[in-house]
Amino acid sequence: MNPSGRFRRLAGGSFGERFVFLAPLVLTAVITVLALMTPRGYYFSRFLSLAPAFAAALWPVAATVAIGGLAAVINVAIAVSFGELSDSSGTYLFTLAVIAGSTAAAALASYVRQ
Repeated sequence: MNPSGRFRRLAGGSFGERFVFLAPLVLTAVITVLALMTPRGYYFSRFLSLAPAFAAALWPVAATVAIGGLAAVINVAIAVSFGELSDSSGTYLFTLAVIAGSTAAAALASYVRQ
């Protein structure tokens, strides 16, 4: 079976299979909403690094890297919306580094899984 065969099969499955298949995107959306709705002191954006980890279990390497890139872009957008780019604590930079590391590990795990 080719690596993308499983990806296509899961995408066209039953409702439960499709929900599990879309879990990394749903998780990203929920975390983004939580990060935007909570006060500045609560850093829910740190949980964006979970999305590539979940994607590695179901998605091919390119899609896993794409969800990691999406998480990184969302993290920067949240930092811009809260005005944290000039903040000296560098919380968004730490979160960005964690997202990059978890995306690299998830891509490797996805590659090995295929």
